[in-house]
Amino acid sequence: LTFNCIAFAECFFNWSTVQPSHTGKFVCDVCGKKYTYKRGLHQHKKHECGQEPKYQCPHCPHRTKQKSSLKTHIFIKHSCFINWSAVQQNHAGMFICDVCGKEYKYKNGIYRHKKFECGQEPKYQCPQCPYRAKQKSSLKTHISIKHSDSITNGYYIQYKYKRGLYQHKKDECGQAPKYQCPQCPYRASQKGTLKTHMAVRHQ
Repeated sequence: LTFNCIAFAECFFNWSTVQPSHTGKFVCDVCGKKYTYKRGLHQHKKHECGQEPKYQCPHCPHRTKQKSSLKTHIFIKHSCFINWSAVQQNHAGMFICDVCGKEYKYKNGIYRHKKFECGQEPKYQCPQCPYRAKQKSSLKTHISIKHSDSITNGYYIQYKYKRGLYQHKKDECGQAPKYQCPQCPYRASQKGTLKTHMAVRHQ
């Protein structure tokens, strides 16, 4: 059981067309494709259903309807196109990025890094602190470790305990953060969040 703050979502999304589903499946009335969440069906009808695939693979005739699907295809089918001569292994057998020096145990790890991360700005913003991640999975890991009392799925905030939702609606939701970090521009809605920020960022 989780407690959801809908007001958080309404600030950013049109809930008349996009709303998470808690039971059952959402079915496309055109092609019959099923989705667990209404946002999935909304995305499908907006970008996929009845449309020709517009993203062309540069290595084969395969085409996809979404850019993310093309990236997945290239990663799975064409990892051989990476320039492995520029990738060195250290004495421990780790693969080292020739640009930033980051180490990976497996080739597919450094391939994903060079393809999607290295030299790019982090684009996934934590909704509760200044942290930004280059991959959505990294943001989820960060939230589960640093903000374990609340879980976000990008559309609304869930709380494990009713007191968490009560505190959020009382002190945070819709209000400007009032606790200023003395060492950087960061501001927090709760004193405890500011303490966590200072311990993580300015220890």
